[in-house]
Amino acid sequence: MKMKKNFFISLGAAIVLAGVSSMTYAIENIELNYPKDLQTKDYYSKNPDKAKEVLAQCEPIAQREYKSIEKQADQIEDKFKDKDFSFGDLNYFEMLNAYQVFAENCANAGLSLLTLELPMPTTFDEKTSDYDVFKQFYGEKLELKVPFVRLIHNSSLFFYQELYSDKLDRFYQKYRIAQNEFERANLRKQVSAKVEQEIAPFKDLNWQQGIAKLISVLMKPNDRSFSLDYWVETEESELNTLDYVINHTDFSGSTRIDDRIRNNVRHHLYNKFYFTGLKELLAKPYLELIKDTSYCQTDRRPSSACSVYNKAVEKQQNQLIENYMKDFDSLKKDYNQCVAQFEAHYQSLNVDKKAETIPREAYDSIVNKEKEIFQSYPCNLAQQALQNLNLSFSHIDKLD
Repeated sequence: MKMKKNFFISLGAAIVLAGVSSMTYAIENIELNYPKDLQTKDYYSKNPDKAKEVLAQCEPIAQREYKSIEKQADQIEDKFKDKDFSFGDLNYFEMLNAYQVFAENCANAGLSLLTLELPMPTTFDEKTSDYDVFKQFYGEKLELKVPFVRLIHNSSLFFYQELYSDKLDRFYQKYRIAQNEFERANLRKQVSAKVEQEIAPFKDLNWQQGIAKLISVLMKPNDRSFSLDYWVETEESELNTLDYVINHTDFSGSTRIDDRIRNNVRHHLYNKFYFTGLKELLAKPYLELIKDTSYCQTDRRPSSACSVYNKAVEKQQNQLIENYMKDFDSLKKDYNQCVAQFEAHYQSLNVDKKAETIPREAYDSIVNKEKEIFQSYPCNLAQQALQNLNLSFSHIDKLD
């Protein structure tokens, strides 16, 4: 039915003027008598027997009159738009107003008997519309024929939005979840073999070996711009490779799907190896980590295990600097120990640290010692924390 709510409202005054003294109207020479009762869904939910009685009345009327009313609604609306609307046509709107009350009451009675625990289908057809689902799981449940189901379901009824957002919307949500799960299960069957085939060469490799093999497969000879850094996710995916591929692969079209699957398998594997290595390295104490240079000895290619190692060092450094910034007493203690080491070197050379001139034979030794101390842990990180805090400091003066 094409009539809109504002169309009914615009004619409200005219309908009131016409008056409704009887619920019997002539439509195409047929007299109809619509039940006048209008109750809420809550009322019918508490009185299911009355809801069934109402449905018994609704069925034959809706079955007989729906198409006739819809046809005349189109004709009257066209006349209204063309300003060819006569006072006699108000009889139709009196009837229509009564029919809307009747339809709303029928809908409330019908919907009050519906349950959200209806069984979901086990197979799905992409061509199946929401209306077909409604007809199958609501109409057949109540043994209602198509015209009455359309009466409840039709979006042109002014009360439909409220009804839809209640039971129907929640039912469709459940239906679509079931449909998505069904489609996902089918998709898993279709792509699982291809995914396993792509995973196989990397299956028994540790994270370092896996990353090295992926780079060897993906990196073209002499490609100095090669990098997989853009592949690294912000956090490790909780999905296994098959689910990751299903979620991230565009399966539309019939070409290059195998290439898309292969690319997403490798993408997921790289992240899996990357985060496995990162967690392993972050679990090591910082001093042990920075002394172990083995990760960069054999493979320094971009995005290799060396890159993972450098990222772990960076993360641990940042955490230690942040700890210093939150704990000034610890920062002061460690930094002053660095200054004390430097002072001790001055003393070993019998040189005053405040002297304006330093003997040449001692100068190189002092410069080298300063680099050794303040470029090493913990002095380098304590110094960085002071810079981040915008505090002044000196290599020869302790913090107060």
